[in-house]
Amino acid sequence: MPSSIKRSDIYHGGWIDHDKDGVMAPFEDPGKPIDDRVEDLLSRMTIEEKVAQLRSAMTDSLDVGNLSVVLRNTEPAESAVKANEIQRRFLEETRLGIPVIIHDECLHGCVAKHSTVFPQSIALAATWDVDLMYRVAKAIARETRVRGIRQCLSPVVNLSFDARAGRTEETYGEDPYLASQMAYAYVKALREEGIVATPKHYIMNFVGDGGRDSAEIHMSERFIRETELPVFKAAIKAGALSVMAAYNSIDGVPCSMNKYWLTEVLRWELGFEGFVVSDYGSVTGIINRHYITDNPEETAKLSLEAGLDVEFPGFSIYGEPLVRAIKKGLISEAALNEAVRRVLKSKFLIGLFDSPYVDPEETKVVDSE
Repeated sequence: MPSSIKRSDIYHGGWIDHDKDGVMAPFEDPGKPIDDRVEDLLSRMTIEEKVAQLRSAMTDSLDVGNLSVVLRNTEPAESAVKANEIQRRFLEETRLGIPVIIHDECLHGCVAKHSTVFPQSIALAATWDVDLMYRVAKAIARETRVRGIRQCLSPVVNLSFDARAGRTEETYGEDPYLASQMAYAYVKALREEGIVATPKHYIMNFVGDGGRDSAEIHMSERFIRETELPVFKAAIKAGALSVMAAYNSIDGVPCSMNKYWLTEVLRWELGFEGFVVSDYGSVTGIINRHYITDNPEETAKLSLEAGLDVEFPGFSIYGEPLVRAIKKGLISEAALNEAVRRVLKSKFLIGLFDSPYVDPEETKVVDSE
């Protein structure tokens, strides 16, 4: 893993005394167990601060826990400087100083200026070379991390059974075993470099009738379990800290509010302990795509209680509607806490709290030999 810059190395002289009492809070103490740090921080947060961890923005707003594509169009070293300034603001200008996760796409190379572009996923899979996949993913992870991007909305682990599917090139093909091997290698490389991999789209997003993407899916559970589920299982085993819920529905239930697949299968059966994010706009899609309800507060309840932790992008649902639903008692604070706990734990696991900054000098690795 590239060297990281700790809180005390730039911008200020050590940990920030948010309580102004001269005492380091347990969650700020790197010597304490991660679970203890998470619980201490969670106990200090207001409902609004908790909800902020479950939403995202495409600008460096301070009332979110996740930022998307804000470093895409900058030079590598400039990106690192900008990422450090963003983290400084979150650490020093918010009440509790919780760092933000910045994400982007990294399917076959980080989607940012001057990053190395590798062959698309279908071409990498065609090599049948798992070691090559691992080395490519290592390079992608390093080029991503030095910019300050700490979450990749990759890999795509959906299988492609119909060549008419519009995103076939993003997949590893149709074979569950090959796709599992490639997904495992990719995710393992990212996790080793301190990047949150986000295998997607959970689940069966590309198998609509006629090759339609994000459509209603009416496959049998046996078919799902024998094809795509093992690929997600391999990615989770490799260390994925996030999973992206899909746009489609399974037997009429949208994946973004499908408790059976998001909780009973993903968490209870596969043992996934990270956080689930929505595909872009898939939470609002419960309203305007699937027509389940037209009530934002009910939508917040359906998705959060099903096991969807973070809304990408923005906060149309996981903003004021979620806050209102909790304060009205429509959603328990225990359910909110569970989602926030998963996000915070992942931030601790990748070292974001203790080493939030990156070294602009290390961006020399981008597009290097």
